Amino acid sequence: MKAIEVLKRYAQGRRDFRGENLRSQSFRGANLSGADFSETDIRGANFREANLTGVNFTGAKAGLQRRWVLVLVIASCLLSALSGFCAAWGGYIVALIFDSSSLENQIVGWVSLIILLVFYIVSIRQGIAAAFGAVAGAVAGAVAGAFATVLLSAYLSWRALKGDPRDAWIRSSAIEFAATGGTSFRGANLTNTNFTRATLKSTDFREATIARTCWRDTQKLDRIRPGKTLLAQPAVRELLRTGNGYGKSYAGANLDGANLAGANLERANLKFANLSHATLRQANLKDANLAKTLVVGADFTAAYLTGACLEAWNINSTTQLDRVYCQYVFLLENENEKGSRERRPHDPDRVFEPGDFEKLYRKMMNLVQILLRNGIDRESFNLAFQKLMEEMPEVTPDSIQALEKKGNDVLVTLEVPEETDKSRVERRFLDVYEARLEAVKQGALLEAEQRHNQDLKDIILAREQERSANPIFNLTNHHPGDTTVSDNSSGFSISGSSDIRVVQGEGNQTTQTDSRFTNQGDNNQTIQGDGNQTAREASETEALTPQKVVQLLAYLEDRIQHLEALPPATKDKSVKRLAAAKVEAEESEPDKESIGKSLKRVNEDLEEASKTAQGIKEFVEEVAPTFVKIGKWLGMAIFG
Repeated sequence: MKAIEVLKRYAQGRRDFRGENLRSQSFRGANLSGADFSETDIRGANFREANLTGVNFTGAKAGLQRRWVLVLVIASCLLSALSGFCAAWGGYIVALIFDSSSLENQIVGWVSLIILLVFYIVSIRQGIAAAFGAVAGAVAGAVAGAFATVLLSAYLSWRALKGDPRDAWIRSSAIEFAATGGTSFRGANLTNTNFTRATLKSTDFREATIARTCWRDTQKLDRIRPGKTLLAQPAVRELLRTGNGYGKSYAGANLDGANLAGANLERANLKFANLSHATLRQANLKDANLAKTLVVGADFTAAYLTGACLEAWNINSTTQLDRVYCQYVFLLENENEKGSRERRPHDPDRVFEPGDFEKLYRKMMNLVQILLRNGIDRESFNLAFQKLMEEMPEVTPDSIQALEKKGNDVLVTLEVPEETDKSRVERRFLDVYEARLEAVKQGALLEAEQRHNQDLKDIILAREQERSANPIFNLTNHHPGDTTVSDNSSGFSISGSSDIRVVQGEGNQTTQTDSRFTNQGDNNQTIQGDGNQTAREASETEALTPQKVVQLLAYLEDRIQHLEALPPATKDKSVKRLAAAKVEAEESEPDKESIGKSLKRVNEDLEEASKTAQGIKEFVEEVAPTFVKIGKWLGMAIFG
């Protein structure tokens, strides 16, 4: 039947074309969906880019026409003759080695022999059928060389047909050559098409859509041009043809859209495989490994899943689980620390009743599980859930199904409608929850810091009361014995020494002492202690250990590191100096003079930066009590 007649009758409503002779007919781009071409002869037919959805090609015979077979045989003979001629010629050239009458001929012969030997070694390793006859010709002449070429070619061809990976290109090239003039389904839509028991040798399936196409019991499926379709994978091609994957591994295989209806996949390893949109209706998946398998849109209707591992398999509302027969499943591929694979149902003496499995996973497809690390903060949880309900009205208080303790963590389970974007639910909830936790954390740190600063202010309160309203302190670092303290109403400076000189008041009255502290005001009142400090100051200084100084220095280092207003170069220098001071303070006998120098330079850096950068002055006022406290321990004052 001619193509034009088929298309005419198809347009009139006819769908049954069983047993018709359609050899060499062109149906390119035609719509023949739902037609029955079972037992037809479609050798050499062109179905390129045609719509063949649901077409029945059961028992059809595809491939080459007789005339194309004849053409290919003649072409093969010509190529063989050419190969034999080249081999004989090569043998003749190499045989020149034995021409004692001409040195030039001998040189040519030896050079040719070396080249052909290298070529021969490569041909055995890579599957290139060439040059062996020429090498043999060096020994037995042109005839023997041609014979050897035939033998080598036969050997390599046999190896290619067996599927040796080294000779895959030979097999592929031969199939492409043989498929010239064969049946073409290139670019055709073969969704739900049935090729059961069809002969498909020398058929082109490149770029074809083969979603849920049935290949069961087809003949010569390994002699087609598969392109980049599922059929390009030998193991998958064999599974599609035989339906038998018992105990075999298809880990990571692309089975997207594969027709595995009724297939035996018991104990098969399908971990990480892509089974999206595949049909596994009535398939046997007993004890199969479906861990982390993608089954979005897959059809498991009436499949057998008892004992299967379903750890983290990727499932959604389009996955069909109607009438699945399953007594129990495992949610872990390997046993956990308790020796459990998380069997469901939990009780080993119980099994699922009919319909239980579908209900369980139908419900699980509507669940969102959110893991909260290190327990749950109720205020943060309430705030995050409230925000989630405001943004997503489908989420309600009734959506909360469970709060489960998982070690130190808490697993929150929410039930949402099928159409809900579950990733958005999880992301939005955690964004608010974690932001609230961070705010609480920062608030606690700020409160602790404020308490610390207040403690420092209380410690120096007595001394602050003796100073003027707005003192300005400058850290100096004189040699012991040269310390001077002076105050002329508007300024105050201190340098380290065991001798203290105080110049104070309008009359510039002076009090000098080696071991006593005197404070003389306008009314000449004097407060005198037994040492260089008041009793309170002495006790505070004694209580300040090197370990506490290290902590204070670490506090300053951290605060300066997080001071955004401070120029990076200044920040780096200050941090390094404080780190050096901290190391020095950790020594068994700290060098207070060295620490003082480091602090003085930090002071100078901060003062310089405060002239050009906003926020530095306020920072200096904030950390001033810490500088003062360390200065007291050093025996000198630091700006506060």
